[in-house]
Amino acid sequence: ARFRELAARTPATETRLTALTDRYAPSATEHATGDVEQAKDRLVFATARLNQARQAIDSGGAPAAVAHLRAAEGAVAQAAVFLDGV
Repeated sequence: ARFRELAARTPATETRLTALTDRYAPSATEHATGDVEQAKDRLVFATARLNQARQAIDSGGAPAAVAHLRAAEGAVAQAAVFLDGV
């Protein structure tokens, strides 16, 4: 659920950052420059890890699936931080 919510927020956050960049001096928005791209990267990483977790479960590799799920959870949490920072 959190993953989908963040994926849905990403375009609006990108639009908001563009509007802020157009409106304010670069020094006011430079801290957030690249945050949306970083969030997208984290969500792509999470997607890949979720797919690997599914494959691991299908082949009976529960420990590997757990590791992939934890990595995906961490990436989703990081994506939230990046999007919240804008």
